[in-house]
Amino acid sequence: MNIAAGNARVGEQIGSIGTRIDHVYGSVHVGSGSADLRAQLADLVRALADHRAAGRIDEATFAAAGAELAEASTHAASADAAGRGTLVLALRRLKGLVEDVADLATRVTTAIVAARTL
Repeated sequence: MNIAAGNARVGEQIGSIGTRIDHVYGSVHVGSGSADLRAQLADLVRALADHRAAGRIDEATFAAAGAELAEASTHAASADAAGRGTLVLALRRLKGLVEDVADLATRVTTAIVAARTL
């Protein structure tokens, strides 16, 4: 039974979205590179400090989160699997530390996704 009214339709609408690329020269990279990830980590350092100043993060959590960010930053440009693994683990630990602050947890999740695509 179709209970749609007015201009509404019930069923499936199938289509496609296309992308046109005329000429591409040189290397093409899709996704976040290590420079983007380092920028995200620097942004996280600033955001973490802002949340501490606003009283949303206590000193112990701030110190532990800072240590994880330092570890992640050390491995942000790692070309090997072990370095990337250490990077992702540090970010996961960081996310656990800041999970009560939604803005920070979301930013860390974004950084984790970027780290996995390196």
